[in-house]
Amino acid sequence: MYMGRKPLKPRELKRFVIGVTGKMLSGKNVLCDVLSSRGFKVIDADSVGHQSLEIRKEEIIKMIDGDIVDPKTQNIDRKKLANIVFSDPMKLKILNKLVHGTIKELIRLMIGKDGFYCINAALLFEIGLDEFCDIIVYVESSEKEILKRASLRGFSEEEVKKRIKFQKTLEEVKDKVDIIIYNNSSLEDFKKKIEEKIFSIVKM
Repeated sequence: MYMGRKPLKPRELKRFVIGVTGKMLSGKNVLCDVLSSRGFKVIDADSVGHQSLEIRKEEIIKMIDGDIVDPKTQNIDRKKLANIVFSDPMKLKILNKLVHGTIKELIRLMIGKDGFYCINAALLFEIGLDEFCDIIVYVESSEKEILKRASLRGFSEEEVKKRIKFQKTLEEVKDKVDIIIYNNSSLEDFKKKIEEKIFSIVKM
């Protein structure tokens, strides 16, 4: 983790990794899109998580008492799985124990020895991905704003509240992050804050 006050210059380094975390629908994807436009390769932990579900498929099916396989694709139906585990903390804990190590190893291999990377992960600390990061950015949004975005994307309020309950709050991790960006107003305002907060430290 970056703890200094001097600007960082990724282009003078062989490898530079920014970790982006925060609750679902807080604005992490927008931030990562901005970093992508500046030359960072985005690694989405959710997408890697989908791969890990298939890698650990047989173990997950044994662990879950219910029909979670899509009959058409024979892959795990992620929506069915989510409905089960976010209603049962013990099953969620077991699932995380099964897949987090796989996710971490896959991302370690994706990072490689050089290049600029951005890891987009709501569960950055839980998975242990903070170990790979030079700096960590937390995107903070109010529950009101998160629920507003959720309704526009077809998520139910109940579904979102179940999920964010298991994601770390700013208070829990503020001593572990380097930059905090608040995203409670317009998209333009958020992008302006990204430029001011991140690129005052990260000099491309």
